[in-house]
Amino acid sequence: MDRTILFKKITIFSGVFFIALLLNTFPALMTEFQRFFSMSVGKSGIIPFFSSIGTISANLIAIYLLAKKGTRIGLKFGFLTAFLGLAFASFLGFYTLVIGIFFISMTFGLIMTSLATTYSHLPLKHQDFSMYHSFFGIGGLIAPIIVKAIVGRGFTYNYVYLSYFIVFFIVLLMFATHPFENYKTEDYSFRNIKKALLNKKIVVLVLLLGFYAASEMSIVVWTGNFYKSIHHVGIKKYSLVLSMFWFIFTISRFFGNKKIKKFGVQRNIVAMSVLTVISAIIMLSSPFKYSVVFFGITAFFMATLFPSFHFLINYIADDNIKGPVNGFLFLTVSVVGMFFVPFVGIIADINIYYAFGIILLPFVVQAIVLPLLCKENIKL
Repeated sequence: MDRTILFKKITIFSGVFFIALLLNTFPALMTEFQRFFSMSVGKSGIIPFFSSIGTISANLIAIYLLAKKGTRIGLKFGFLTAFLGLAFASFLGFYTLVIGIFFISMTFGLIMTSLATTYSHLPLKHQDFSMYHSFFGIGGLIAPIIVKAIVGRGFTYNYVYLSYFIVFFIVLLMFATHPFENYKTEDYSFRNIKKALLNKKIVVLVLLLGFYAASEMSIVVWTGNFYKSIHHVGIKKYSLVLSMFWFIFTISRFFGNKKIKKFGVQRNIVAMSVLTVISAIIMLSSPFKYSVVFFGITAFFMATLFPSFHFLINYIADDNIKGPVNGFLFLTVSVVGMFFVPFVGIIADINIYYAFGIILLPFVVQAIVLPLLCKENIKL
């Protein structure tokens, strides 16, 4: 592999890892937030709600910035919001926590969109979206371990965010020493971009991905409450269970390109969606020790769904408008997540099994709709 390409990929992957670490910390801390602030499951849904608001705000900005000004400005704004988010979340207090998570989620919207656009401009043979997203899984794997190490020793949640400043400055240094090209839309015209974003296939695929991502987030956020209410599992034990989930999820993504190549992009999405539903149903209906096993199996099946959708959307989109398309993609993910995840939390207050019925519905829909939309099974 060309040395320049290798450095670019390492830097991009480090950015994805950092974002995942920030974003996946609050799901691991949800039961701790509920305890610390004496909140019910339903009321704690305000935290993922403001997380989604932050990402939506950033992606609305990113759609314009990446088209008109380019990806470099998106990265600069992203690191600024990361600093602000960590600073606010490092103070004890519910309002400072919510503001901190809002800015951290803006970081996701700005940096992830900029990095996805940059990555999609690499030569096709170097685009392994499954490995790209596996570094998001690594962040998700490390986050609950850090939570357990700090909160498990009796420290308050804000010490978790204080510890992230070290990672923040390391990643910032990497980006400062390995600057990227500034990708933007040539001959920018809002009318042309609007026309491109209204491509029927892109719109439907983005909607399917949005609901899938909301389901994925809901599984991560609310499974802790399932184990707490049904199996009486505390935060320390669930942190280990969640780490196991992210470990399997990450390993499956890291090597997931082989699976996608074997099945083809569309067939992989359909097959993994069906298997996820089956595995999750067994997880919900089994004793704890078997439930945990199938929670891990569910992670294995889910792992390559987002990368497959992400590759397919960038494959269909013209090179000139990939920036706005990725902004539109992450905006949709955020908008759907803003309503979907808290709604699932409200239903979980009533019945946790009803909540998981809602979570699994998008998997069924995408398994039915995708073969009708994309009849050609793209092979990598």
